Amino acid sequence: MIYTDDNTEQFDIELNRLCRADPFGTRIIALRSSYSGKKYNFLDFWIQRDENNGAYAAFCLYFGTMIICGEPYDVTEVREFVQMISPAKIQCRSVAELLPQNIGMQKKSGEIMVFVGTDIYDNGMYKVEQVSSDMSALRKIYDLLVKVFNIKNIDFESFFLSMSHGIRHYTSEIYAILNEYNEPVSTAFVTYKTDYAMIISCVATKKKYRKRGMAEAVLRVILQKYGTGDKKIYLQREDPIKLYDSLGFVKCGEWAEYSKG
Repeated sequence: MIYTDDNTEQFDIELNRLCRADPFGTRIIALRSSYSGKKYNFLDFWIQRDENNGAYAAFCLYFGTMIICGEPYDVTEVREFVQMISPAKIQCRSVAELLPQNIGMQKKSGEIMVFVGTDIYDNGMYKVEQVSSDMSALRKIYDLLVKVFNIKNIDFESFFLSMSHGIRHYTSEIYAILNEYNEPVSTAFVTYKTDYAMIISCVATKKKYRKRGMAEAVLRVILQKYGTGDKKIYLQREDPIKLYDSLGFVKCGEWAEYSKG
């Protein structure tokens, strides 16, 4: 059975046990932490349990995106549950086909990578700054991402509300290199951060500034800050970007993202 969040201590214990060592679980725990204490109409949590009340999988719905963590006890139930909720997007490990092939969702996939390196240093070649939750600062970062990734389905208001909230509640961080006009030209996000793990994403550099080692410099600052601690550091790779291998990331699984056309 899939049980909704009942705001009990037991629910939190089960959620942490299921999610703390998983990249998708890291997303779930970070969202629960940053929005704790209140009920929101854009955020929901569920846990799937077996007949003995053992917890097997966790689910989170955040602004239409469903995040799945764990190994479902009953895949058929999960498929029916997903179709009932009808999210715009689904993010999960690509360890099993949780969804039927005829529900009209497009799939993309790639590698989950985890940091195992040890000798990380900041070579000081560029000044890397941590970006604040200020609207004007995040607007510049958003514009950079739009130019690099040609983002069309995420408006600035949604981006700002999500990232500013995460930064203010210490579950997200953004780092960037600025040019002489105080505009970001290279960036990388710690999109989700918990006591156990973190996710690096949105590694982007403006076209005219590429092949100068800027993305590497930003990542080195993040890895120098967190790479020697106990947190697992994950990222998702869709294309075979060699930079991540050279920094000490190795493949530890596969991810899948389903989205409506």
